[in-house]
Amino acid sequence: MGTLIGILGNIKKSYDEKEIIILKAIRGDDESFLKIMKENKEYLYKTAFIYMKNETDSLEVIDEAVYKAYKQIRKLKNPEYFKTWITRIVINISLDKIKAKNKLILTDEFISLAVENKNLTIEEKLDLKDALNKLNPKYKRALILQYYNNLTLEEISIVMNCTVSAVKNYIHRGKKSLGEILKEDYLNE
Repeated sequence: MGTLIGILGNIKKSYDEKEIIILKAIRGDDESFLKIMKENKEYLYKTAFIYMKNETDSLEVIDEAVYKAYKQIRKLKNPEYFKTWITRIVINISLDKIKAKNKLILTDEFISLAVENKNLTIEEKLDLKDALNKLNPKYKRALILQYYNNLTLEEISIVMNCTVSAVKNYIHRGKKSLGEILKEDYLNE
């Protein structure tokens, strides 16, 4: 292990323990790959579940994501971006499956988080869910990544394959559109 750290020391001054495990996985160490997948399994499941809304589909997404990550981990250039990289894989697989089913489902858990822990009635949650489903898919995705996955703007830009300013724009427009949709719905009642 000293050799690995010595070789890697030239690239970056210091790696934390998780990054060293990721580097080993990148170099083909199956045990290290399994370890990082186990450490991230709950996060990956929650990420898949927010899109798929059921256990069976979420587990199927995770299976595909782990397989794809295993096949492609050598392409990961920087261990610091592992979580962003694996998140992108999970989200892309989820979105592919959703496109196949032609639907996007959001959970009540995300809805509660999206409104920053306000105590909502069931009717209000349903109204919010309906409003979210009316949003532009890019706005909705940016809001999910920020408020549910707690990703930074930079991480969201990597996951969505766009600039940070585009992410800021999606989030701003998403919030504005969400407010307009909810306001319109309440006026029509």
